[in-house]
Amino acid sequence: GEELTAGLLPPFRPGDAFRLHGQVAAGWYSGPGAGGAPEALAVTLQVVSSKPARGRRRYGVNVLGVGPQGEPLEHLWDRLGEIPWGDAVRWAQAALDGLGRSRAAQGGDGAEVAARLDGILHGLARRLEKGRRARERKTHHARERHAGGDRPTRMALADLARATPEEVLVDTRSAALVVLGERGRAHLFNPEGRLVTSIRYAAPAIERRRKSGLWRPAERREIELLRARVEQAALEREPAAG
Repeated sequence: GEELTAGLLPPFRPGDAFRLHGQVAAGWYSGPGAGGAPEALAVTLQVVSSKPARGRRRYGVNVLGVGPQGEPLEHLWDRLGEIPWGDAVRWAQAALDGLGRSRAAQGGDGAEVAARLDGILHGLARRLEKGRRARERKTHHARERHAGGDRPTRMALADLARATPEEVLVDTRSAALVVLGERGRAHLFNPEGRLVTSIRYAAPAIERRRKSGLWRPAERREIELLRARVEQAALEREPAAG
């Protein structure tokens, strides 16, 4: 913490009421941008503590970051689906809660608390790295499925074929057409009929997008044009008859 705050002017340096104990920077992660295409982002996970005038010191994890094109990080939660650093942060917060209840923290044993904080920061970093390797394995398996023809595109085309007019929407920011499938599946097609990405959303997240106007109902002509362009794109991918 001292290294992180050493360059601050004295009025801005944390005091006893708030302390910055350390941080882990992690990236790059791949997150869908406003149009659905993947973009890179990184996060900084800070271990901090605060102490009111009366009461025990409390420890927590601050998640800092900026989404693609300066978008607030919290706007990405629904698009990311599973937060890639979520499990590591939950583990760290549970460990910090335990530290806050310990005798060392309440008894003012600075050396033991510092050692445990250091261990939590290193444990957080290890879990982030482990999660990255797991994602790389998933990506490798996805490439294998792609080579074998088992692609998300097939599911997207199937969902588009059986979608009702109420299940086809338009993203008002990017003009992408959103096709809703079963169990929260959402497929984003660009106006040319190319599949951009497929994501899973929780039902409340879909409803929020509808109510906020972020996703508006698609008009009949837009749905017909999408299906026609998707069909044409599929025909162009078929091998020519020999």
